[in-house]
Amino acid sequence: MAEIPRRQTVPVRVGDVWIGGQYPIAVQSMTNTDTADVESTFVQVAALAAAGSELVRITVNTREAAAAVPAIVTRLRSRGITVPIIGDFHYNGHILLREYPDCAKSLDKYRINPGNVGMGRQHDDNFRTKSLSNTARPSVLASTGDRSTRRLSRR
Repeated sequence: MAEIPRRQTVPVRVGDVWIGGQYPIAVQSMTNTDTADVESTFVQVAALAAAGSELVRITVNTREAAAAVPAIVTRLRSRGITVPIIGDFHYNGHILLREYPDCAKSLDKYRINPGNVGMGRQHDDNFRTKSLSNTARPSVLASTGDRSTRRLSRR
């Protein structure tokens, strides 16, 4: 089988998992639960981790979901489930991260889609708010149109 050349990327640490650069490709999954439902999201994340997912994304799209994130992560960690949890934010992430700092601190990374955070000057302000809200975490992941991942903040 022919080897597929990999594009050069900057390595980024997500929890205890390194992605990008010369690190092996990591298996990532995303829940399809309502994140505000702590029990069902916990059960699904635990099942994904047991099945071999190395990273798990959860949607953080409402105030209820943002409020539930710390309880989900605390429950996972108390059961010895250490899979990194990535918050998947879209249009209102800059608001949720500001209003729910415990959500921001509980997540291993944020995944944001720059196309969904406003337009023009508002886009820049919203994007900056998300990046700066992550002071307790090493970086923010941004998905671009070509599905690549960029590191946005330092550390």
